[in-house]
Amino acid sequence: MKIENYVQGLTHDAFLADSKTQDAMVRNLEIIGEAARHIPEEIRT
Repeated sequence: MKIENYVQGLTHDAFLADSKTQDAMVRNLEIIGEAARHIPEEIRT
């Protein structure tokens, strides 16, 4: 998964100091959330 690759080997402090990685993670989470909205309700439950 892309998100895992972005943070692999980063400490918490290094992550907090890296705004590009933070932005990439947020964007990928947005994509996942948008895709999840399109999953039919009967499958999600």
